[in-house]
Order: sequence, then C-alpha cells, then structure tokens
Amino acid sequence: MTEGSRDTDLGDIFNYNLALSYRALEPLDLILEANGVWRDKQEVEGVEDENSSGNIVYFSPGVKISLGKFMAYLSAGFPVIEDLNGVQTGTDFRLVSGIIIGL
Repeated sequence: MTEGSRDTDLGDIFNYNLALSYRALEPLDLILEANGVWRDKQEVEGVEDENSSGNIVYFSPGVKISLGKFMAYLSAGFPVIEDLNGVQTGTDFRLVSGIIIGL
C-alpha cells in the first residue's frame, strides 16, 4: 500500500455486479445490470474521515453490439441504493461504455 504525503489511506473498494443479457436481434444484446461499489473509510494522518465511505447500488440498463471481432457497449447506471456516511456528494447517474477488439 502506498500512502500520500499526509499519510493518507484512501481505504478499500469492493465492486460487485449481476447481469442479465438477452439477444434481441443479431447483433444487438439488451442488458440489465445491478452494479455496486462499497468503499471503506479514508484515513488522513491516522484519523478516519467521517465524510467518506458507503455503498451505492446502480440499476444499469444497456446495449451491446457485436460485429465480427468488434464489440461496443453502453450502459447508464441510476442509483437505487445510496448509503453514504457523513456529508458527501450524491450520484445522479453514471455512463459506462467501451469498445473491444478481438484478436
């Protein structure tokens, strides 16, 4: 573990996911996901930051297109559970996208 100049520990992070995929049309898949992230408390100079850590679970509908060796995906995540400690900025939504090229 590497700590910052003020002996900062950003805490552990645990990501978890559950997905269902349905082939709607060739080459289009429809996807429903539940994505979550749990974060541990941060520590600065040995003192826990009470305005850190928590758990967020997103409902994330999306699409995936496969064309030969290429695949592209896009999903939009909307928080359904947002259990944050202290005073923190919430999340309205998140977008996840990507392109994969097979060999």
